[in-house]
Amino acid sequence: MVLNSFVLVLKESKGAILAVEIPSKSVRGDCFIGEEVPSVGLEIVKDLTEDNIFRAKKGHHSDGRLYASGNGKLYSMWDQQPQHYDRLD
Repeated sequence: MVLNSFVLVLKESKGAILAVEIPSKSVRGDCFIGEEVPSVGLEIVKDLTEDNIFRAKKGHHSDGRLYASGNGKLYSMWDQQPQHYDRLD
């Protein structure tokens, strides 16, 4: 199973970020297996409330890439490429 979550960083400090999860849209495949990208339309602003903003701690992978952990998930920087998903067990 491979699940993706995308966030929009609202504010960044040296050791943390404030972020909000944003929806994704499938660009290839079906509802079970395929590729998706973040959906960055006006729906982001519509759903932006104090309740869905969270803090995540920043860190670096051993190869130097930035990541953030918070909201029970690990987030990496998006490489502008569609991300594989597989919702089947």
